[in-house]
Amino acid sequence: MQKAVAPDVMLKEEELKADYDKHIKEYAYPEMMKMISLVFGKRDDAERAIVNLRKGADFQWVKENAEGQVDQNEKGVLVFDGKLLTTKDLPEGVSKAVTRAKAGDFRLYESPEKHYYVLYVQEVIPSRPQPYAEAKEKIAKKIYNGKLAKAVEDYADKLRAVSEVKIYIKEN
Repeated sequence: MQKAVAPDVMLKEEELKADYDKHIKEYAYPEMMKMISLVFGKRDDAERAIVNLRKGADFQWVKENAEGQVDQNEKGVLVFDGKLLTTKDLPEGVSKAVTRAKAGDFRLYESPEKHYYVLYVQEVIPSRPQPYAEAKEKIAKKIYNGKLAKAVEDYADKLRAVSEVKIYIKEN
């Protein structure tokens, strides 16, 4: 196949650019966020913390003084410590809680384990298209593999047309 089919598979720059333009969302950096959290055992305590934070209380002060917090080292507790995270990789409930959040927003998330998280969104980096030059290699592989598969299929059809083919295994 490498000698008979692969050499005929050619890529054109226009094809690559057209695919990039048509599928630009596939070639994008994901949305990312930095956030920190407080974790509470009761919803009322978490809601009270959010009210205080929205009124201007300092996050660190609330962290040190709010009652009802759960130890962040406790098993099953999610830790958001200001590291950059892709929103698509967040647990589903957290992702929903921070949908359309902006830097400075406070959001409440209730986990399946009945922990109540006060999520403080520190920074949001929106999704953006990858530059064509960076995506070009990935695009070329995708298009090349598609063209190669089609060329192999066409070559097999030509061989079948000039040869007698017997099929010994039947698919059910």
